[in-house]
This record gives sequence, structure tokens and C-alpha cells, in this order.
Amino acid sequence: MTTVYTILGMHKSGTTLLSQMLDASGIGMIEGVDSRSYDQGNHFERLSTNGLNKRLLGCGEANSLRVITPYAAGPDHADRIAEARALASEIAAPGGDWGFKDPRSCLTHAFWAEALPDLRVICVYRSAASVRRHYTARKHLSVSRGARALRAWYLYNHGMLAAYDSTAPARRILLNYETLLTDDAELRRLQAFVGRPLQDSRRPALNRRSSAIGLRERIERAALRGFAGLDITALESRLAAALAAERG
Repeated sequence: MTTVYTILGMHKSGTTLLSQMLDASGIGMIEGVDSRSYDQGNHFERLSTNGLNKRLLGCGEANSLRVITPYAAGPDHADRIAEARALASEIAAPGGDWGFKDPRSCLTHAFWAEALPDLRVICVYRSAASVRRHYTARKHLSVSRGARALRAWYLYNHGMLAAYDSTAPARRILLNYETLLTDDAELRRLQAFVGRPLQDSRRPALNRRSSAIGLRERIERAALRGFAGLDITALESRLAAALAAERG
């Protein structure tokens, strides 16, 4: 029986690494073969499922930090479900396990769970501070970009955790990107989940972003908590608790 996986996580949180590892190990994550590296623009994303995600969210090619509203079923919901199932049948036709990776799936997971009831989820998160630093590394960018990155981090990871909580334990796994890069036990846990050895594509040096929280970020976190009710620190604690519980 074919097994279908989806990788859920905020942008810049290790989703590409996981998709690359699965694809190289016999779980088809993209259409065809793409020999480009990550630095050359290969994000190991399946174009067909990503295209459907964009249509579901009506976001076109909008910047990822601005795509933050979860999918809401409309009058065409049944048609979209049928489209997703037909797409899945087409992908599965040649045989073999397969999956798809798109950070936007954190906002559309309820749709995919309805379309594909046996879907297995691989959830991964990275510290908010590290993700924020990625988006603010270029000094010419607007000072508001840090707050937008934190807002997106919260909404994507909130959606990811909701997907995790709503999935049966046998069909879900939660990983922390920073830990996965250096801890072989986490790689073994992932291998046990997918039931096969995985090509180890980890490069610890890629974790270049510090998780230390500076003064500006503290101000941004306080503003998001006070004005939008988005408590970054509380969500990080919930993620850490879920991870600890899963590890036992």
C-alpha cells in the first residue's frame, strides 16, 4: 500500500532538508529529477501540490511572510477535494511511497487531511529567533520585517501544531531542526517513522542563525503579544513540550 507524507513547517525551518532526504531515499517528493542544489534554487517542492495550495489560499506568488491566512472552505470545496484526490491518484499511479513539502500546507492541512485521510505528517520547527534572523539579515530591509517574520512564524507553527494534535500518534512525528542537524538519535527516530534508512544529507554548518533573543526582537514579541494576541514564547514552550512528550 502506498504511503503519503506531507512535511509541515515554517519557511527556513528544515523542510527542504527533510524533503531532500526522503526523496533521495525512495520517497518521491518532487516531479522527475532535479539535480540542482538548495543554493541553486532547488527547494524539493512538488509543483502540482504547491500549485493547488496557492489556489486554495488565493495567494498567487505573494511573499511568504504575507501569506498567513488559513484556508477556509468555500462553495467550491467539494470540487477542490475531488481535484486533490485525482492529483494524488495520478501521482501514486506508478507505485511507491510519495509526499509533498510546502510550508503553506501549515495553513491548508485540514483540507489535505480531509482529501487524504491516511496522510502521515512530518512536522519540523526552528526557533523563532533563528527564523527571524534569516529574514532580517540584509540591513537594507525595512525594520518592520522582523515583526512580520515573527508573526508568520507564530501563525505557521500554530497551524503546524494544530495539524500535529489532530493527527493520530502513529501517523505523526515532530522534530526540531537545530537538534536534528547534530543528533543522530533524531535521525534514527525519523527513519523509524518512515520505516526505511535515509540518506543523511545533514550539514550542521547550515545552522548559521543564532537563537539568542536581542532587544529589538523582545520589543517585537511584546508588541505581537499585546496588540495581536500572538505569544511567541508560549508557542515555543508548547512545541518543546510536545517534542519532549513524543521523545518520552
